Amino acid sequence: MNAKHVPALLICGIFSMGLLSCSEPTDSTLKVTLGTQAAPYQYPAVALLKKDSSNTFYVYCSGVLLDPQHVLTAAHCSVDFDFNIHNASEVGVSVGEIYPSRPGSNFTAVSAIRIHPEFSKQGMMKDDRGLVVPGEANDIAVWKLAEAVDSFQTPGLRLANPEDLIVGASPTLVG
Repeated sequence: MNAKHVPALLICGIFSMGLLSCSEPTDSTLKVTLGTQAAPYQYPAVALLKKDSSNTFYVYCSGVLLDPQHVLTAAHCSVDFDFNIHNASEVGVSVGEIYPSRPGSNFTAVSAIRIHPEFSKQGMMKDDRGLVVPGEANDIAVWKLAEAVDSFQTPGLRLANPEDLIVGASPTLVG
């Protein structure tokens, strides 16, 4: 082998090894930011909202089960960029999953989406960090599921008692 070809062969070899290692991201590459990953069904009332993109559903928002057939979520999660309500046949819900993109993860179709009649993008504001703050937007919606989810996934919601309020306690946020 001619010595002048060695650098070119090394570059080609390194490049081809990189190509062989390229792949779709897996669930193990998904990271939780400033928190800890939940165990499956640890928060059974949390619903992940999914939208269809070329027959592949991806998670883009979350909500909470009100009962086995209704999900409470934000209105801004229920409309497109032009503020048209999503077509119910193009969205769905996954409940209790921590890896909702895996084949076979639970999926429930949506039959109807209702947003607050006074929801408005003008009411949506940004704070000094550029984060959207609902303001006076009436940013609330209810999705009706095509089928009820299993009853073990919908725990009763308990109202807070005064003894539940502890000054300085940190809340658990999910979704």
